[in-house]
Amino acid sequence: MEDNMISIAGGFQYSVNIDYDVGNAKKVASYVPTDAFVSLTSDVIDSLESLSTNRSRIVVGPYGTGKSHLITVIASVLKKSIQVENYSPLVGRLKQAGYDSFVQKFERFLHGEPYLTVLLNGNGKDLEQTFTYGLQRALLEAGVQDLMPRTSFEVANETLGLWATEYPSTLADFKSLLSETYETTYSNFYEKLMEFDHRAMSAFRAIFPKVTAGTEFNLFDTRDVPDLYREVSVLLRDKGYRGVYVVFDEFNKYLESSIQEGKMSDLKLLQDLAEMCNRSGEAQVHLMLISHQHMSQYATGLSDELLDTWRKVEGRFTSVRLRQSSTKTYQLIATVIEKEPVKWGSFLKSNEAEFHMQSKATRENGLFRELKEDEIERWVINGCYPLHPSTVFCLPRISNRLAQNERTLFTFLSTEDMNTLGFYLSHADDERYSLLTLDVLFDYFMDLAQKQRNQDSLGKSFLKARESISKMGASLRLVETRMLKCLAVLVGLEEPNFPPTYSNLEFCLSSGGQSDSEELANAFKNLVEQKIVYERKSD
Repeated sequence: MEDNMISIAGGFQYSVNIDYDVGNAKKVASYVPTDAFVSLTSDVIDSLESLSTNRSRIVVGPYGTGKSHLITVIASVLKKSIQVENYSPLVGRLKQAGYDSFVQKFERFLHGEPYLTVLLNGNGKDLEQTFTYGLQRALLEAGVQDLMPRTSFEVANETLGLWATEYPSTLADFKSLLSETYETTYSNFYEKLMEFDHRAMSAFRAIFPKVTAGTEFNLFDTRDVPDLYREVSVLLRDKGYRGVYVVFDEFNKYLESSIQEGKMSDLKLLQDLAEMCNRSGEAQVHLMLISHQHMSQYATGLSDELLDTWRKVEGRFTSVRLRQSSTKTYQLIATVIEKEPVKWGSFLKSNEAEFHMQSKATRENGLFRELKEDEIERWVINGCYPLHPSTVFCLPRISNRLAQNERTLFTFLSTEDMNTLGFYLSHADDERYSLLTLDVLFDYFMDLAQKQRNQDSLGKSFLKARESISKMGASLRLVETRMLKCLAVLVGLEEPNFPPTYSNLEFCLSSGGQSDSEELANAFKNLVEQKIVYERKSD
């Protein structure tokens, strides 16, 4: 189909990076608000009140829930990184979706004072280094780097500078010991020191007495991380900021490496920081962790004592699990699939019989029981076209079960890779009524299903279908192959309202009034006779 009749919403991209996109006006303008956005944003706004004691939270959501895009929008408002008028499309969508009571609250949020927004990432470094370096970078970006209190790293840097100008022989001895003891160059060591790497600081402390006649390194003007952030928050008040807001994206990566390496000292820092945030009062410091699972879920397999420690730390954070109602998910998909009004109106009239037949079959199937008839018509049949209703129903469910970063509901909708909506739109006939049927989801998610064949029923059923297709080879007709792929989805999903029956298979492969019932019946009969499919007569 030509892009000028059906296209993906402008700026809608599957990959959102909070650090890079927080100042991207197009990303904010393209965001489609959900219940999760309204709930979390409202909670964040409440926590900005002076007397709030709820300023540490962990946002949990698997791949494909859109959490990065959601947090990017919130962070952009906190940071005041784009002009207020750029939020107009988002405000319009909020009103259109019926969130009128929230709109006034959100608009006040848009015009509030900025927060120094510190964006962190679980990049494998220890927590103290991550938080210290992140704060320095945020202050530098905001042009208020002079507010960064002196740390042991800064004192070490000043000491090395002094040696370079006043005591070159001392610096030469230091470099020699550094090479002999730690097998690293001075330039590499210095680069790590400037990144607040504590291994570099440990090396500096160990060598310092050996080149200064036994004198210990003076740490009198250092700060620990909670004190560092609290002090900066106080100083920021005179610069027009209301406080500090820390967003730690991909926190699950830190959790995985931390548990594997047993970094118990980091747990104490995390706990102290959360407590400081919740008690920060007027000198506001907020901490939001973004993860795919709860902390304690990553700690399974540890001793009871360690697991209990992780749970205590987790208890310092308000847990926010991003869940999206199926109704809102269908609306989201429909909003993303944009139609050019004039051409779409003409297309609806030209194919009125096909749309009517598909709508009738969908209502009779009872697949969308949570939706009213007019909602099925508006969001599923028309709004999600050219997706088949069964594809609309199964896509979010498969994504929730199998999704990884490279394969989600959003990548399926927004890319032009093989077996995606984008690929289909770029190759389909603009004039012809045609639906993207359920079997394409089998092809799209097959690799992920195979990886999880021992953990998920979808993986097992996908693998069985692939083995059957491979075994039969060229003797299988295309319609039979498509039927096996649809059957694999129905069996694996184990949805009570969408069981693996022949009538449901026929529905999945139909295109309104154009389905060939006789061809489908013959195909199913052949699969049964070939003992590829077993049909229980009882149900």
